[in-house]
Amino acid sequence: MTHANPQSHVKTSAGDMQVSDPPVLDHETLRSLADAIGWPKVSHFIRDFTDHANHHRAAMRAALANGDYETLYRSAHMLVSVSGSLGAVATSGLCDKLQKAAQASEAATSRTLFDEVDRAIDQALGELQELVVKTKS
Repeated sequence: MTHANPQSHVKTSAGDMQVSDPPVLDHETLRSLADAIGWPKVSHFIRDFTDHANHHRAAMRAALANGDYETLYRSAHMLVSVSGSLGAVATSGLCDKLQKAAQASEAATSRTLFDEVDRAIDQALGELQELVVKTKS
């Protein structure tokens, strides 16, 4: 499966190209997944993703505190594909950047990116939970 680029190029009214942040969720990815397996299974995957994301977020936080870049890399790497498969493209893209910073043992960059990943996970989980509630209605 390919994942969306973590940044998009947008043409402004003046015709200039600017880089914009990706959406929190790629709803087309979620629709395709739901079409393939149904919303009940997607809802189950979202619950699993919530546990998975929170586990790896805690592991990354501890790894940063301990200077453990191997664990930071592994946890970020795990979230790249898992978040991308549910359409959480912002989280996936930021985790990809974080895994690269961790692999290079870049402390300051890793801390900054972790803070962004932390916020992106919260946003993705919030939007995914809203979808679960809407599909139950």
